[in-house]
Amino acid sequence: MKLTDELVVLFAEQRARIVAALGRLTPHVFPVLPGPQARTKLLGTRRQGFARAWATATAAAGVPGLLVHDLRRSAVRELIAAGVPQHIAMKVTGHKTVAVFQRYAIVSEAEQVDVAQRLQARVAGFEPPRHVLQGREHNPTS
Repeated sequence: MKLTDELVVLFAEQRARIVAALGRLTPHVFPVLPGPQARTKLLGTRRQGFARAWATATAAAGVPGLLVHDLRRSAVRELIAAGVPQHIAMKVTGHKTVAVFQRYAIVSEAEQVDVAQRLQARVAGFEPPRHVLQGREHNPTS
């Protein structure tokens, strides 16, 4: 997956933090680093969970209670709204099946109103065929 320039910079900064804290690189982006609650034998290993860190980060960002899963759903909605083809959006979000991808493609009330308005505008100038106006079915075989 191609990274944005901003992500490349952020990963480089994280790499520098890891080397500064541990004196070496690890295969993990967010390893256990020295701190008040870190056990020496775990330094540099993969974090086993990040619930507390996530809660702190979301509270600091002003969105307490936000779930990681909410971000995936938001990504699907934003990709669809941006007109990204479904097969590309699925690749970006990691969805392997269309069925699961579609469960994330939740339609908002505003989008439903927009569709209704577009449909209304399209049919506003529609004139039914004459055979419908005369109250009879058109049967092309008779």
